[in-house]
Amino acid sequence: DLDFFVQPIAHWPCWTGRMPSDYPSHIASADEVDEFLQRRCHLQPRGELPGREVIEHVDVFGAWQEWLERGLLRAPFAVAHVDAHADMGQGSGGWRYLLTEYLAVPADQRHHPRRGADGMNSGNYLMYAIANRWLSELSYVFPRRPRPTEPLGPKFDTRDLLGSVVTLDAEPVDQAGTPLATSARSIPDPPVDDLMSVHLHQWDWRTGFIELKQYSAADAKEHLFMGAKPPEPVRCEPLVPFKLVAEDDVELNGVTHVVVAQSPRYTPVEADALLPVLDRYFSHT
Repeated sequence: DLDFFVQPIAHWPCWTGRMPSDYPSHIASADEVDEFLQRRCHLQPRGELPGREVIEHVDVFGAWQEWLERGLLRAPFAVAHVDAHADMGQGSGGWRYLLTEYLAVPADQRHHPRRGADGMNSGNYLMYAIANRWLSELSYVFPRRPRPTEPLGPKFDTRDLLGSVVTLDAEPVDQAGTPLATSARSIPDPPVDDLMSVHLHQWDWRTGFIELKQYSAADAKEHLFMGAKPPEPVRCEPLVPFKLVAEDDVELNGVTHVVVAQSPRYTPVEADALLPVLDRYFSHT
């Protein structure tokens, strides 16, 4: 996502349309973008990899679907999500449709989710891709993150949006099955602030797995915000390994496809100058 290269990060922008030009304190230079892609992602600007440029990030879902249908991509595939936002669903009601109606549909019939604020959108499309069982693993590569300075919209704590503090009966374990060594009653904050714990195994980012859970409509409406023991799901989707990786720690090898999203609400017009820089690293397919 182009907003990975814009600071500070806009989490709850009060504007419509493009980010105002006087908002960002820093837009990465072409040299900084090249250094990240070449040093951290081990890419070369030869335009050899199949790729796509989209306006809104939700259109990545359509690009993946098209490539799968054309045989240019094979599921399940690993995704390195280089973005200023987790795109797991915080800030819209699309999670309720996802975890009730959508997961109730057989997996091989989930290719056309409802779109919009109460369906699949740019803030949650990754969870819909996981619901289609396309992803073998997901890595969220996040930038250095100074606190946002923009005027915020309606204020709410991330914990009020199915955030990181819940009550659990069982002590969670990590990917190796080792018990995690803090109280099950209070889960420490992750290094990013926009995860949705409802999508995580045992509601805990430390387990290292995404686990989509189907709930009844009544439980999704009335009980998921309670902050007590989560309701029992109707069924659970297969676990998908999930990693949080800071931009200074990432080492991506073997990249096979590239998709770039402009995300105009979260990037100013001036950031568009980076699109031709990114364009050199893939061939439009």
